Amino acid sequence: CFAAKMADLTGTSVREVISGPPLDYSFCELTSVEDLFDETPRTHTYSPLKKTKKKGAKVESVESLQNDQPTRKKEAWEIEINGVLPPKAITTTLKLNNNALDSLKGFAEVIDKIMPTAQLNFLDLSFNHFNNIGEELLQLPNLKCLYLHGNKIKGISSVKRLKSLTALRTLTLHGNPIDTTPGYRFIMIATLPKLASLDFNRITEKEKQNAIIQVSKMGPIK
Repeated sequence: CFAAKMADLTGTSVREVISGPPLDYSFCELTSVEDLFDETPRTHTYSPLKKTKKKGAKVESVESLQNDQPTRKKEAWEIEINGVLPPKAITTTLKLNNNALDSLKGFAEVIDKIMPTAQLNFLDLSFNHFNNIGEELLQLPNLKCLYLHGNKIKGISSVKRLKSLTALRTLTLHGNPIDTTPGYRFIMIATLPKLASLDFNRITEKEKQNAIIQVSKMGPIK
């Protein structure tokens, strides 16, 4: 791993950012994104011991900060000691699959405390309880891969929102009620023409052309 230091927006403190593997919060029984503050990702392997701006000076670990706080673990991420904030993991992948999430309310604010949100390009939300695609996902302009299979998404109109994610190339939606819609695959390919893979199956150029033809014959799609 390597460490990189960034001045925060005030210019008065430094946040130590440490590289790491994908953050895996799967199978944690999460019911809201704020529950992330009460969990440690399986691949969270970097040391919580940090250095201040003064060479050689050490501060308390994240664990000791948490023990000293009378409130929730969330407070530890906001505490600054000797100009140092707890580390953010440098990763491009976040796994929140196999939980009980039905909303991403506050997603951007929460995730930004544990990783640089702008770096996120692979998000796994499979096997949760989402019934639509919320606006929160549209705040991830660099997202390339999104897993949503095994949820409760029904409406085509909800999926259309993903058109604003211009970097998105891989999407999964199988195992949702939406995949029983007649012409489902054609509709998804025509709706999101930049996709390269849908439901773990590569999309060919011929298939894209055929999807446009087939969808044009269907009339208005709700």
